[in-house]
Amino acid sequence: MKLLFNHILIKALEQDATDIHFIPSENQTTVKFRIQGDLVLIETIQDNVYKKLLTFMKYQAGLDVSKHNTAQSGRYVYKLKEIYYLRVSTLPLSLGNESCVIRIIPQYFQTKNSAHSIKELYSLMSKKQGLILFSGPTGSGKVH
Repeated sequence: MKLLFNHILIKALEQDATDIHFIPSENQTTVKFRIQGDLVLIETIQDNVYKKLLTFMKYQAGLDVSKHNTAQSGRYVYKLKEIYYLRVSTLPLSLGNESCVIRIIPQYFQTKNSAHSIKELYSLMSKKQGLILFSGPTGSGKVH
């Protein structure tokens, strides 16, 4: 399952997708990428393969693998050439199975040596007055 997961994720990264949608139907699951706001059909996988893949993704994201009738959300750090945060969300469907969406959040501002920046931030924080405002797009490093 890890190979299939990596295959789908690498394909999504190559196409600059922001989300991966797994939409199950009666006996197969449709895989769609959100590319520039549009959902694009990529491939379909068999239902039994999707159930194993879903279990793998839920395990990686720290979700409860045994729960299938409640919505869940978790995250997973994926390392390729860069670091990507993956938000994995599942939603139960009336068919008895679950849909899954993976949000791909690239970390644009990765630095190996940020000791200088941290020292500079600490010196600003020691001032008696002022305001420090962190802003930027999703994935720009505001969390750190």
